[in-house]
Amino acid sequence: MLRAARRGQPVLVAAFTIGYLLCALAALELTSGEDGIAAVWPPSGIFLAGLLVIRTGNRWWLVGGVALASMVANVWGGSGPFAAAGYTIANLAEGFLALAIMNRLGVTRQTFERPLSLAIFAFASVVAAFASAAMAAVLSGNWDRVFFLSWASTVALGMLIVTPVILFLFRARRTHPGTASMVWVWTTIMVGGLTVLAFGQNQYPLLVLPMVAVLFATLTHGLQGTAISILVVTVIGSVLTVMDRGPVSLFFATVEQQVLYFQVYLVALLVSVLPLAAMLARHRRHLRDIADSHARLEAAERMARFGHWRYRVAENTVDWSSHAAGILGLGARRSEGLNSILERVT
Repeated sequence: MLRAARRGQPVLVAAFTIGYLLCALAALELTSGEDGIAAVWPPSGIFLAGLLVIRTGNRWWLVGGVALASMVANVWGGSGPFAAAGYTIANLAEGFLALAIMNRLGVTRQTFERPLSLAIFAFASVVAAFASAAMAAVLSGNWDRVFFLSWASTVALGMLIVTPVILFLFRARRTHPGTASMVWVWTTIMVGGLTVLAFGQNQYPLLVLPMVAVLFATLTHGLQGTAISILVVTVIGSVLTVMDRGPVSLFFATVEQQVLYFQVYLVALLVSVLPLAAMLARHRRHLRDIADSHARLEAAERMARFGHWRYRVAENTVDWSSHAAGILGLGARRSEGLNSILERVT
């Protein structure tokens, strides 16, 4: 099994590299803003997810592939060789900085369902995004304020939106084969349809529909549903806005205004839904822990042939386990008055 996992690492490196290149080209082509900076930069999230998923010994292969993909994408987007090299260095640094902050604060990809871990991940993404923007400004010589804020916001959103989706789907595919695909299909259909209805027309203000869809996906699928649904809203909303469809392109004339509004809209989705998703994840984790503890207790009682009971003072009743009921000869009832129990036992 270990050898199979090691053999799969080159495939993962190639998949992340190709995904980085394709998403970079698509983002620059579909949602390009000023200076070739996309409204959301998904490659940042792909690179950070790759650093979390791929083993340490193979990360340098990932770095080399992502560096090449970043250079190709930036040159394809119209940047000069020196500017593209500066952007590439900044793109690589942001992933390692976010990873370093998360490791320093004890966050791994297995702990994303904890509220504190989510908060640390968001903090690391924002800090890495602004540090990357400063580095890109220094290396490319572009000190424009719009460039700096655009870079920081797009990189941060790329990490916050794309990285959790990859990690959740990667873990679900390993632990529950088939579950990831079903969650993806049904969530995409529901959220995608409502998002198209909201961004595909400009006669009615229906931007609340994607919010309802994201909330429903959160309640039904937890954090996985939240991550996937927000990614679907980002992709469909970006494409339709670029095609001059929907309320964003209708009410905002310039590309900069459209990008800014859409980013605020995505941040509102994240801020309003992620805390709820984190609390639901913690609640479900506690329920699983209680169920596991109860199962272990039942197994111990069967092996040791003993039971347990609890007396409710206010109600003057006793609850006992099935094994305790069998030992005392009380039948299948789980709750009964104390006096009647004493009479039957004695």
